[in-house]
Amino acid sequence: MTKKSFAYGWILQIQVALMFFFFAALTNDIFNIMPAVLVEMYGWDYAATINVATIAGYAGVIGTFVASMLIQKKGNRFSIVLSLLGAGIFTLFFGRSPSFAVYLVLCCFVFFFAFQFGSVLTGSLTDYWFPRKKGFVLGISSAGMCLSTCLTPPIFNGLMGKIGIANTLTCFGIACIVLGIVSIFWVKDTPEEIGLAPDGIDAGIEEIEKNRTEMEEYQSPWTVSRLLRTPVVWTQAISYGLVFMITIGVLGQWIPRMMQLGTTLEAAMMQLSVASAIGIVGSFIWGILDTKIGTKKTSLIFIVWYTVAVVIITFGIHSPVATWIGIAMVGSSVGGIGNLGPSMIGTIWGRWDYAAASKVVQTITNVLRVSAFAVVAFGLNVFGSITGAYYILIGCGVLSFILMLVTKDKMIGREG
Repeated sequence: MTKKSFAYGWILQIQVALMFFFFAALTNDIFNIMPAVLVEMYGWDYAATINVATIAGYAGVIGTFVASMLIQKKGNRFSIVLSLLGAGIFTLFFGRSPSFAVYLVLCCFVFFFAFQFGSVLTGSLTDYWFPRKKGFVLGISSAGMCLSTCLTPPIFNGLMGKIGIANTLTCFGIACIVLGIVSIFWVKDTPEEIGLAPDGIDAGIEEIEKNRTEMEEYQSPWTVSRLLRTPVVWTQAISYGLVFMITIGVLGQWIPRMMQLGTTLEAAMMQLSVASAIGIVGSFIWGILDTKIGTKKTSLIFIVWYTVAVVIITFGIHSPVATWIGIAMVGSSVGGIGNLGPSMIGTIWGRWDYAAASKVVQTITNVLRVSAFAVVAFGLNVFGSITGAYYILIGCGVLSFILMLVTKDKMIGREG
């Protein structure tokens, strides 16, 4: 039983890694290339085109809340299938209209569904199967985000040159739909659903069945109003939200920024790919640290490391050596944010109250996450370059560290 549970849980982590991949691709990585292409095609304002992702991001925040509600009412599998199919269908039509308004609406729908499977369901599915090993497991599966940042820009750029931007987006949409259909058949809400125990531990049939029944009937006492009155909700949510803002602010506009500084498109994509490849290894390392020393200590180290990396790429950008050191440090950090935030929710609320807590925690985190595009647009308008936004991102890193320092990581949800 132990081996079977362990094996099935790891099969599901392939699903989680793919969900992380499409989430990063559809809400961040394609925006390294797509806005400039659309501006050239239709003559739209570049800053306004970037800001579409900010507006759509707030639709994604609503999607985050909806996903958490759906998990409690319908379970992980239903929510995963619905969100993947929704994101895939709207991606089919994404970029097919020269109307700026239609482009904005389609982008909102893509983000609404993508945030559901990428921001909430990746963590909930993992925590339901691996409540004690979540840090290590998420450290591996969240590498899907790094893999997307490594592969999506060159794939997107290569396909776009052959079949155009509309058909390229259609390919991404079809892939998302296929994963949604496959999810119907192999995703299981909890290990107890198929007679297995979480974390691959030994447990009797009666105990597993009792646990399954209780989970199906469980009503979390963590209401929205109670969560909003709980300080740890705000400290952790804002801290991780600021780190996400740094991630999107740096990587989401890496290629345009480097091209502003005189780097070729190919060289900028190569730098991004190297950073992302390092991130795959980094994701695993942060996951190990999470398991060994705890989520809070790992998060504090992570925030310091990441902030120093942004300082290096901001002020040392004209030095090739400093640039590559910064790229390596940023790259090694990318995967961490994908696993530390969900892991902290599991640390404090556990698998029983994860979905209830994520309604508020992930919503607050994602409000800040999607504001990264607005920070970039602000940097463009006020400072005249994307580099100007990096000064703000450094300040976000400092504030994130302070908030994480005061975060209490004691379990307050139902244990077990």
